[in-house]
Amino acid sequence: MGGHVINAAKKMDGVRIKAGLDQSTNVVKDVPVVDSLDKAFQYGAFNMVLDFSKPAALDNVLRASEQWECPLVIATTGHSPEQQKAIEAEAKKRAILKSTNFSMSVFKWVKACAAIAAAFKDNPEVDIEIMEAHHNRKADGPSGTAKTVAEAILKARGWGQIVDRTPDNANRQPGDIGLSFMRGGNVPGYHEVCFFSPTGELRINEREYGREGFAAGALDACKMMNGKKSAGRLYTLDDLVK
Repeated sequence: MGGHVINAAKKMDGVRIKAGLDQSTNVVKDVPVVDSLDKAFQYGAFNMVLDFSKPAALDNVLRASEQWECPLVIATTGHSPEQQKAIEAEAKKRAILKSTNFSMSVFKWVKACAAIAAAFKDNPEVDIEIMEAHHNRKADGPSGTAKTVAEAILKARGWGQIVDRTPDNANRQPGDIGLSFMRGGNVPGYHEVCFFSPTGELRINEREYGREGFAAGALDACKMMNGKKSAGRLYTLDDLVK
């Protein structure tokens, strides 16, 4: 994702990547990449910090945002409940946006799924299941995007519960919004929501063709977050995109 972010930034007005932080030093497309936060500090002040890493890097990510007193955009998923609490605590001090997916097509897809769920909210015979697929290197599952659409559906329908489909949770209970996933190959991302009724079914899906949309969307979010102050809570894409 770092390479995609750098590529997207070169095509975008008003955005410049000053440095990157990774597990090893390198130069990627003229952008210096360092292996410690102290080395990154040598490049002076930053207007934004963008996190496309892993949950294990969270302490450094929060430290960087604190050091430069700048907004933070978190595009990493799979944080533990304790890490989520830490992020929310920091959001009370400075502007932090966290999203499970920065693709604008996914953003609109979530809205569409929620609208369909709302239309079925008075019909208890409609069963809802969510399936997602990603590449074989993705460590967490179900994906953050699958959880996000499940939460949006639950809120729109107004009743039920979100269930990870495992052998112990295979039997459907009334109100279940089931989550299942697959891992394989080099799939950038695929999500499908299925609404099953006794007489038919409705499926609405989204598929990413590459990672470029994630990078461009995250950089757009950085531009919108630039200069913002703490909202006393985490910012979401709903705060920025109308």
